[in-house]
Amino acid sequence: MVEPLEELISDERPSKYKAYNWGKFFSTRKRSNLKKLDVENIQIDHFKVVAG
Repeated sequence: MVEPLEELISDERPSKYKAYNWGKFFSTRKRSNLKKLDVENIQIDHFKVVAG
């Protein structure tokens, strides 16, 4: 899992990205081979936390 170290985040400095499984992310990107699929090609921005 890729995620920030606990000591680097706080209520004042929350994580900017959700944790994600690097192996799953990488294999999904590799399998897509940048082809047009029926689903959106996964990007690192899909894990960005939206403030709200």
